[in-house]
Amino acid sequence: MKALALLALVVLAAPALAPYDPGRQFPGYPYAPPMRPHLADTAGAWHRPFAYPVRVEDPIERTYAEDRTRRIDSFAHAEPWFLLGSDGLGRDVLSRVLIGARHSPAPPRDTPAAGPTPSSCASPIWSSSSPPSTSC
Repeated sequence: MKALALLALVVLAAPALAPYDPGRQFPGYPYAPPMRPHLADTAGAWHRPFAYPVRVEDPIERTYAEDRTRRIDSFAHAEPWFLLGSDGLGRDVLSRVLIGARHSPAPPRDTPAAGPTPSSCASPIWSSSSPPSTSC
């Protein structure tokens, strides 16, 4: 029950938790791997959570490498920070999952409580004098 309540809170807070707009594309980052958060840099100094940006090494094979000369400290940075990676169009997967979870609990529109759908009531043969009825 606690897990369900936590899931409901995450779904309700999804627009605030999503780092980017789910439709925003980063053209230079198709299929980018997840960027791990770090607390210590290569010298061992402690920092607030950050990520090393990735750069494309081979665009044909889609291989990426961390650029350890720079850091991304926040999601407001010019370069993207993909916690779960990106899709083929360079969209952030985490943002898309959070916003998608917000839409998935909605019940389908063609439920029995909503009434019959025209496709379930349609007769294959109609006479020209009597149009199809809206109720079955």
